[in-house]
Amino acid sequence: MLIDVVARSGLSRGDFAVPVGYPAAKMGRVLNGSTRISPDLAHAVAQRYTIDPLDLLIRQNRTALATVADREHLAATAGSAAPLSRHPVYLDVDDNASAIDVIRAVIAATGLSNSRFAVTLGYDPTSISKILNGHKAVTAALAHSLGRRYGVDAEDLLARQSRWQLAAAAERTQTAGAPSGRHRHVQTPQFTRNLRFCGREKRTP
Repeated sequence: MLIDVVARSGLSRGDFAVPVGYPAAKMGRVLNGSTRISPDLAHAVAQRYTIDPLDLLIRQNRTALATVADREHLAATAGSAAPLSRHPVYLDVDDNASAIDVIRAVIAATGLSNSRFAVTLGYDPTSISKILNGHKAVTAALAHSLGRRYGVDAEDLLARQSRWQLAAAAERTQTAGAPSGRHRHVQTPQFTRNLRFCGREKRTP
């Protein structure tokens, strides 16, 4: 992902961090995989190199989802994973809906309270409340659980979140003033997926 961009730039890892205004030590942790690529970093890199910041975050999301699935498989093999019954829900979600909008639609479709909904996923109600209020991000683990129990397209859910996070990062950059260096307008691709039987029927470009 990002390490490929560094390789194409011809710069060392430390030098690569300078033009994007990122601490070299923190950049090292990102490139080593111990720290996630933040929306702000993805946006900053996209201003100077020919990359799609949304694609960068989507690739990271896929890796995270694969890791969660692998862990679940290992737990199931070891007999330590609790079985999760499936209750797919039918949704009609607007293309521009955020991840929070999708989760709220799922909750509405179940007819459960937010607290009861959280329990069905094995989550603390407070954590779900923070996500619905925008104070906490949707994790790959939660997206995976929503997919397993309610048929939500986990990758699409995280992509919706990444798209909104990048828009917020771009707004922060404009507010603070664009940093010096090469500038490029980056067109963020729109996801035109309709979720009807969530995760089953989709329309893509």
